[in-house]
Amino acid sequence: METNELMRQGRTYLASRSITMQDTITAQPRLLYSRKNVAYQLSIFVRAVDYLIAANRLHTRKIGGRILVAHEELIRFAKNDRTAPMVPVSSSTRGARRIPRR
Repeated sequence: METNELMRQGRTYLASRSITMQDTITAQPRLLYSRKNVAYQLSIFVRAVDYLIAANRLHTRKIGGRILVAHEELIRFAKNDRTAPMVPVSSSTRGARRIPRR
């Protein structure tokens, strides 16, 4: 079968050039990662990445409207020994239960 026919049928096929181990070793990392990519790389949720950024435990760069994390920062964070849990930083008493005064 031709490759076009296989593609039309929704089947996958091997490319004429297969990926070798040398190709995977020489692949360059990205310079900057989005919050979603950082979460994927660290195997955590995006919300947890947001908590880390808010707690200043993960340093970011803002380019345009996007929040990006440098590759070196991602490696630095992954190498650190962390024992403290990732919890949201409470910046206000919003949502706190108020006790009525008498």
